[in-house]
Amino acid sequence: MNEREVSTRTQLRRIYNNYLKYMCRQKSLAFADDFSPFLDPNGDTDERCYTPHQGRDWHMSYAASEERMVEIISASIP
Repeated sequence: MNEREVSTRTQLRRIYNNYLKYMCRQKSLAFADDFSPFLDPNGDTDERCYTPHQGRDWHMSYAASEERMVEIISASIP
């Protein structure tokens, strides 16, 4: 993926995440933000979370994101 595709993917994830947050509020459901904590200072997905997938695509690296994700889930449990 080139830089523009990554940026577009991040923008689409941002739109989806905002819509999901809105829907959860409308339905009185808990919402755990697992998007924003993985952004860099520029608002793009932090490159430390990328892992190459046979050169065809990029996905979140489990090893790079596990600790932060556990923190997010733990913080959302009352």
